[in-house]
Amino acid sequence: MKVRCIKLKSEFDKEGSASGWIDLGQLCDVLEIYNSPRQAMFLRIEADDDRTPGLFEASQFEVVDGTVPDGWGFDISPSEGFTLAPKQWLRPGFWEDYFDDVPEAVEEYESVVAPLREARR
Repeated sequence: MKVRCIKLKSEFDKEGSASGWIDLGQLCDVLEIYNSPRQAMFLRIEADDDRTPGLFEASQFEVVDGTVPDGWGFDISPSEGFTLAPKQWLRPGFWEDYFDDVPEAVEEYESVVAPLREARR
């Protein structure tokens, strides 16, 4: 799945041309779609190779390629919302483990993202 940034929003909902993470017009691979029952829909993207994956409001993007990658799954929870992501990332605690540098989670992340990075080069 690929999207293009069409609008930038800060915490104060001001629009600009760059956020420090992503630029207007930038093409991004979607790593996860998350919809909170209390908030907006979010896309998890890695803006460039040296960035931590971040959540951005889906309203900031237009879909360039809406193809759902092979190996993705769907999880739903009444209290947590729904997530569409690589199946290995849907396990409870994946993102906590990833951000805590648990080797298995980092390997699971890299197994999905490394081919995307390579395709961008």
